[in-house]
Parts: sequence; C-alpha cells; structure tokens
Amino acid sequence: MRTFVLAAALIAVALPAAADSGNAVDLSPIIEALIALAVAAITAVAGVIGLWIKSKWGIDLDLKHNAILNDALDRAADYAISKAPNRVTIDNDMVRLGVNYVVSGAPVALNYLKVTPDHIAAMIEARLARKLGVAEP
Repeated sequence: MRTFVLAAALIAVALPAAADSGNAVDLSPIIEALIALAVAAITAVAGVIGLWIKSKWGIDLDLKHNAILNDALDRAADYAISKAPNRVTIDNDMVRLGVNYVVSGAPVALNYLKVTPDHIAAMIEARLARKLGVAEP
C-alpha cells in the first residue's frame, strides 16, 4: 500500500513539472492499471463481505441468487409471450428475447451461479412450454 501511495505522490509532483516544460505525459497506461487494480480489490472485498454476511447472519447467498434467477426467468417468459401473444409454439425469437431479458436483468446472480446462456435458453423454453401449454421443443 505504501508503494502505491508513493507512486501516486511521485506522479502528482511530476505532472506540474512536465506541464511547465512543454512535454506531454501520457498517463493512460498507469490509469488503466490502477483501474484494473481497483476492480480486483473491489471484487475481493465484495467476496469477503459476502462470506462475512453469510457467517454472521446465516444468510445463504445461493438461495437468494436462485430466487432472483427464477423470478427473472418467469418474467422473461412472460415478456417473450407478451411480444408474441398470438403464438402457441415456441421459436428461437421468443427464447432469444427471454435470454436477453434474463442476462440484462440478473447479471450478478448469473455470474454467481455460473449459469450459461445455453442453460438459460433451456430454462426459458421449459417455462414457455408450461405457460403456453405446449410440449417443449
């Protein structure tokens, strides 16, 4: 951590000197590295906080994410049906609409549960079949 603070201080001191001398300083590689480092740190902290919450209050994150995913899948099936209300068969357009809905609506749950788009498509097809009262394709 001290190295990071020292590097930031050196950059802060060097910038005005470089600007006065007319030399341009490209900091984009440094900024990109710092952003990547910050994202990694935030991800690590979020994981630790999740484990702490689970151990402290007994909240099971798997159940929470499963509930979010199931809700998103039901809403996606309803959304796909609403876009094609006169259809009684399941086609790729309806499944694609549903998959896009779930991917955009529950990305954290999908990443946590490691659910693939193909798996989402299969779950959407099953829900569509149940809601439309037809056999699964």
